[in-house]
Amino acid sequence: MKKNSDIDSWEELEPDLESVLDTLSDPDQADKRITDIAFDAGYIDLKQFNRRFRKATDMCPMEYRAFHTQFQRVTGMTVDEYKQKRNGNGQNGSV
Repeated sequence: MKKNSDIDSWEELEPDLESVLDTLSDPDQADKRITDIAFDAGYIDLKQFNRRFRKATDMCPMEYRAFHTQFQRVTGMTVDEYKQKRNGNGQNGSV
């Protein structure tokens, strides 16, 4: 049986999915290929990348990028900006 410290060390070696999510949702990075984004984040196996991405987001990378691109086109803001605005408005009680 593995110790928790072994598992923690292994997880620290995992490529950075958060940076992939940020890059895919960044309209300035829309021309960058998804495979290049995955490799830049440290993934060396695209099957592993796609499995982990789908598990984390319930979407494939192309769907995730399309969703964020369309959302920004329609609302004029990123999903994160929308969430911040919504949370801020909810605290103030205004709409």
